[in-house]
Amino acid sequence: MRDAAAVALEAARMGFGKNHNTTARITHTLASAYGFMGNPTAKMQLLLYAVRLYGGTQKGGDYMMTLRAMQDYANTIGDLGNLEQKAKILQGILAEASKCCGKNSELTAKVLSDLATTVGGLGDIKQQVALLERSLEVQTSKEYKHDSVLLAGTLGNLACAYGRTGDFTKKVKLLQKAYSIETSLSSNGDNFRLALILSNLGNAYRDLGDNAKSKDALERAVKIKENNFGKNHFELAKTLTNLALTYEALGESKMQVKLMERALYVTEKQFGSAHPLLIDYLTFLGNAYTNNGCLEGGKALLERALAIQEHTFGKDDNDLVKTLSHIADVDMEMRNHKDAKAVLVRAQAILRLHGDSDEETVDFVRNYLVEVEKHLRRAQCSTPPKLHFHPHWDEDYDDYDDNIDDDDNEEEEDE
Repeated sequence: MRDAAAVALEAARMGFGKNHNTTARITHTLASAYGFMGNPTAKMQLLLYAVRLYGGTQKGGDYMMTLRAMQDYANTIGDLGNLEQKAKILQGILAEASKCCGKNSELTAKVLSDLATTVGGLGDIKQQVALLERSLEVQTSKEYKHDSVLLAGTLGNLACAYGRTGDFTKKVKLLQKAYSIETSLSSNGDNFRLALILSNLGNAYRDLGDNAKSKDALERAVKIKENNFGKNHFELAKTLTNLALTYEALGESKMQVKLMERALYVTEKQFGSAHPLLIDYLTFLGNAYTNNGCLEGGKALLERALAIQEHTFGKDDNDLVKTLSHIADVDMEMRNHKDAKAVLVRAQAILRLHGDSDEETVDFVRNYLVEVEKHLRRAQCSTPPKLHFHPHWDEDYDDYDDNIDDDDNEEEEDE
């Protein structure tokens, strides 16, 4: 795609000139190609070039496409981890889109959805819900040109946001609406967006205690992804993990471990043995091993996760505390009370270094240390304390990314 777009760009420059609108659109498409190839720096440079070709930040030229290029630029900044800057840019684009295209335009709806995902990532779930409700209101207004793909995506995002507020019933209802729309768009019931909705539905059913429906939805999501990407593609990893959590809820621990091992395998195959993306999978599988009596194997996996965290974020990063607590759990199960104490003392030191900002975690570690010291004072320990962190899989990966790179392009989706 990138090479073809580059050839087309050179042809456009020769045929239309450097400042022609067609050249701008091909530059925009080439930026997307670099993004798909994993080069966000080149993507951002080309997007800024496309903005200048479209007519810059003035009201002349193709101003709507200028705003859309800036929207893609903001999304790329967000992909690189700067959500605050992304939100700031999108807020400016939203104001201009309302003036340029109207409050009920397609561009306004898309920017509202992107901004909602961004503020949700920053932790403001209430504002995320409000922005998505606004986007939904725009899309269902009389003057809006109906876009079923965007509508399904917005419903899916809104469902996830309500899920984060604890309203799982609302989440299911919205996802069912999104599912109905996507089913009508898919001729064979096998498109990737449908898999995302099914995965979210599976999570919601599990949260409501309906594990049978959860299993069915997640297994269908896995099947669709296998058909789209193959059985060993890393796109399967998160859905496999969610399915494993459902099997855990059903009491089927062997299948839970098998699925988590597969999730770790496909991720490690794609990214290598020391990539930060492995941290969650190693932690999930380490805890699963431990809960099923494989203590040494579980501890080894947790220590791998810890090593990657230390290398990536530093030895005093706050996120190490939960991994250290998981390791302390295993040490207590193995009656290695001195090792457990040493690990928890380190966790406590990290918390103090960061000002004890997370009171719940501070209390947890403090109470755990008290329990460990009690056991150290005893000659024998009959039952280790059960003070586990329960890992929670963040569902942000199931959100739709609603940015559009060109008029004829489909939505980019980021799981």
